[in-house]
Amino acid sequence: MKKYLIITFLLFRIFNSFSQNENQNWILFRDEKNDDLIGYKDLSGKIKIEPKFTFLTSSIVFENIIPVFEKINIKDKDDAKTSQYYLLKSGKKVGVDSLYVFDFTLDCENEDKIRFRDPKTDKVGFFDKNGKVIIPAIYNDASKFHNGLAIVIKDAKRICWEGEEYSKENQCEHWSWKGNTQIINNKNEVILDNVDLQKFQYIDWYSLKINPKEIDSDNITFKTQDENLYSFTNTKKEFEKWFYNEFVNKSDETNFMSNCFDKITISKNGNLKSDEFENPEFAAYAWTFDKKENVYRNNKEFILKIIEIIGLKKLTLNISNGLGQPVLFEYYKDKPFYDNCGEFLNEKYPFFEVYITKEDGFSTQYYFGFIRTKEGYKLIEIS
Repeated sequence: MKKYLIITFLLFRIFNSFSQNENQNWILFRDEKNDDLIGYKDLSGKIKIEPKFTFLTSSIVFENIIPVFEKINIKDKDDAKTSQYYLLKSGKKVGVDSLYVFDFTLDCENEDKIRFRDPKTDKVGFFDKNGKVIIPAIYNDASKFHNGLAIVIKDAKRICWEGEEYSKENQCEHWSWKGNTQIINNKNEVILDNVDLQKFQYIDWYSLKINPKEIDSDNITFKTQDENLYSFTNTKKEFEKWFYNEFVNKSDETNFMSNCFDKITISKNGNLKSDEFENPEFAAYAWTFDKKENVYRNNKEFILKIIEIIGLKKLTLNISNGLGQPVLFEYYKDKPFYDNCGEFLNEKYPFFEVYITKEDGFSTQYYFGFIRTKEGYKLIEIS
């Protein structure tokens, strides 16, 4: 159900955001008779592709190029087959049997590029938006491009988490690549070699400053292969400063309201209580959302007490970059927080989780979730 909600809300945003765009995007729709089959319509509702793709086709928005699983010979179930390839709006197929899949999820076009995996070499490269190979398949794996930069790994081996090398005889369930990690640019030029990924865990790729006059010691800064200095914001340090200086040290109703989204996702079975749930469809779930005014009014004493405890540092505080997306965040249908596959854009809008453990004999744990928006960090979840 959650995926369908994301699709519904994204469609609302797409219709409002792209209605004036001459090169209109196409949007996913499901066959009324067979919910497992997917097709695409333009924004006027005209069917551009009849439903023939399986539910594994994950691109909600068809911008230029998408990966698809097509159901062949649908009417004859006994002889039905599945074909996989990348599809352009012209109907051209490229990269047959070369889909990039990670954690059972297909890739999605990003910055006019999409990853593919060569089935013969088991290496990863990139197509451009026209289906042409813009970066050859020479990498064991690669991240998406963000602000013209991508993390890639080369000359690597699959190593099981137990330490042994992955092989046909030893097909362990959990493994990782071990090799040379690099940062490349759009031209497939190596910007940085032998990358320590731990140092890039909290990097804001979109904050890049090249050869800045002053270096902020809190930034993530390195010298490139061509002797340029690249400097990026460290989002964790940025968030921690904001959290203590703005959210904790100015704990009053006005400040709390200014640092919240209009609605806040809340836990129904924790310390919080709210009598005015706007969407009864979520009544059976552990989480729901409410207007920030209601959340504050119904839980004022609890909220201010927790913020006071944080300020006094009488607790264990853990701040980490959230994985995936905030709980039930998709109701912000008019906000540009998702990519064309409905995945939360953590790289552009860092999502931080603050876990607060109060040692009161029970190790009671509280939780705040924040997203960085264009207006700064905002509270979106609380439990």
